[in-house]
Amino acid sequence: MQTEEYMRAVIGTYGKDMPEGSVDRIVESRLARQEVLEGEEREFSFVLDESVVRRVTGGRGVMRAQLERLAELSARPHVAIRILPFSIGAHPGVQGPFTLFEFQAEGMEDALFIEDSRGLTTASTSAEEARQYLERFWELEDLSLKDGVDVVLRRLAERIAEGGDELEGLYGRRGPRPWLEMPMRRHRRRHPCRMGLLPPLPRRSAVRSPYGVVRGPPPPPGGLHPPSLCSPHD
Repeated sequence: MQTEEYMRAVIGTYGKDMPEGSVDRIVESRLARQEVLEGEEREFSFVLDESVVRRVTGGRGVMRAQLERLAELSARPHVAIRILPFSIGAHPGVQGPFTLFEFQAEGMEDALFIEDSRGLTTASTSAEEARQYLERFWELEDLSLKDGVDVVLRRLAERIAEGGDELEGLYGRRGPRPWLEMPMRRHRRRHPCRMGLLPPLPRRSAVRSPYGVVRGPPPPPGGLHPPSLCSPHD
């Protein structure tokens, strides 16, 4: 259900060093696969996490076109799109995306495709595994929003185009919180005497040595006092 621009933005997250030719082949295969959505002889059911429709991917213009594409598809009679809201908390779908194909022809087993975080897909025809994922899909359907999804998607498209992201709006008119823009302070090693680990020696004199200033008691006659444990070089 992805637009070409959205595809390229998502594929770009898999690896910055991916050759351009490989990206083009992936995009062409995905666009060719979308032809099955044009006919009404098949039924499609999709459950999307709210983060999918809220995260601006590829820029605001690309994301708006993607949401409008989803809204147009959800209005078709043979395509059902549902959204899992953030308010339901953790759900079985957080384990990763999957696609389940059910065939009506006799002798054809259901096919399960599981996608990992790298975009790689694993296929399985195990009847037991397909049954488990089908039950997971039904559970996700029960938790998701079903009515008026196309209206919600179009409103999200308008909000994203206007820059009305909810999280950014929490900062108010002054922009992000000040401490988020403060430069990182240079880490300073804590002095052991200031930490209360060692008793400081009385600082009654300062003797210059090849290594700097050494503070401590007056030097004994005939030589320099050894550096104290609380010298500035610790």
